[in-house]
Amino acid sequence: MKRIVPLILILLFVPAVQAAQFSPWNNWTFSNANYVRIEGGNLLVNFSNDSLQMASTVHGMEKGDKISIHLQYTVSELAVIAGFRVIVNGEELENRELISSGSAYINITAPEDMKSVDIVIVLYVVQGTFTATVFPGEIISPPKGLDSGLLISGVGITVVFIVLGLLSAIMYGFGVIERGEEEVEKEEVKEMESMKQEGIPPEDLVAITAAIQEYMKGKRFRIISVKPSPWKHYGRLVNMRRWK
Repeated sequence: MKRIVPLILILLFVPAVQAAQFSPWNNWTFSNANYVRIEGGNLLVNFSNDSLQMASTVHGMEKGDKISIHLQYTVSELAVIAGFRVIVNGEELENRELISSGSAYINITAPEDMKSVDIVIVLYVVQGTFTATVFPGEIISPPKGLDSGLLISGVGITVVFIVLGLLSAIMYGFGVIERGEEEVEKEEVKEMESMKQEGIPPEDLVAITAAIQEYMKGKRFRIISVKPSPWKHYGRLVNMRRWK
């Protein structure tokens, strides 16, 4: 436990994946402003039998940075086809069809350091209605360099010590159970030996034990001692008094 605490502190202070909002909606351009409105920081989209093109530019993306945009949509049942296209720096990266209602994420990862990234998202529907809520996008920057190495090492070492601690606890528990059973067996052997020293034949001990096991119906028991019953001696005294 003393070794795990410092590792947990390291993980707390090592910066994890960082996310920052990018391009507020007022920095986006729309092919038709009548199809969109901003409410509560989200972009509400509603149009029929048409397409909506929304574009923005992101500056200073580093290798591994990811842009994530969350989209919740509803497509009318009469729609023939609906979906969205993602175009980055003039190249189409994704063209996905959407059916009925659901949720989707538009993810764009920078393959290298890029001074500027031109993003174009096209929402479209044919013979139907397209309604969507687009949440503010985020730039997710994974930890880099020394931070990344410390994070991975800290997580790996912490997991190893946790697993070893659980295995040690399980093994200790089994050891306690086995020691308890051995002590019970030793006590039973001592009691049997003491009974033998008192002059009781082994056959009688076996018969007594079998009878008690049958009576207890398999329950655990312990024979403390086997001695002649005092009732027999008391009966003899009564008979002797009668003869007098």
